[in-house]
This record gives sequence, structure tokens and C-alpha cells, in this order.
Amino acid sequence: MNIWDTAGQEKYHALAKNYYQGASGALLVYDVTDQDSFAKVKSWFVELRRYIGPDAPIVLAGNKADKPTRTVQLSEAEAYASSIGIEHASTSALSGMNVEMVFTNLAQKMNDF
Repeated sequence: MNIWDTAGQEKYHALAKNYYQGASGALLVYDVTDQDSFAKVKSWFVELRRYIGPDAPIVLAGNKADKPTRTVQLSEAEAYASSIGIEHASTSALSGMNVEMVFTNLAQKMNDF
């Protein structure tokens, strides 16, 4: 697995298509404490589909799920993921919660793809 992290930063947006081309899947991550981060997921998803195709696996991960100041509700994120036909997981890079599971799950989906 090669993992590229653009951190959602606009300054890397122009380079993003170079990362996407040839990808077999993607992990799309947003910050559960930042509604704007979640809003950007929608445009990133459209762009990912354009470059990696309609069937490549994508998993949506809500990071910082350990924080009590959640602004993106789990039900909202799960409903969005369901509406676009992808899986959603809550993660915490700080505690490690579900991080390995998300990567393992995505790797399996990519292998099956």
C-alpha cells in the first residue's frame, strides 16, 4: 500500500490528481470537530470518483472521534456515506481507535477490487 496524505490543504489541491491516478482505493478523512472539514468531503469524493473510477473502494473516516466537542453528528456522516455507497468509520489518530481496522478494511476491499 502506498499512502499519500494531502491533509486536505488547498495548496496541494492542484497536485491531488497526480496522487489519485492509478489508485486502487482511497481513505477519505474528515475532522468530526470541524463542520467545514466534513463539507469539503463532498467535493473530494466527486473528484476521487473522477480519477479512480466508479467502483474503486472508498472509506469515509471521521477522525478525532475521541473529542467531546463533536460538531459533525455520527448519524449525519453515516447517512452521507450510505447515500454515496461507501462505508463510514469513526477513528482517533490520537488514541489509535479503529485506525488499523480502517486500513485493514480498505486493503481488503482493494484486494477484492
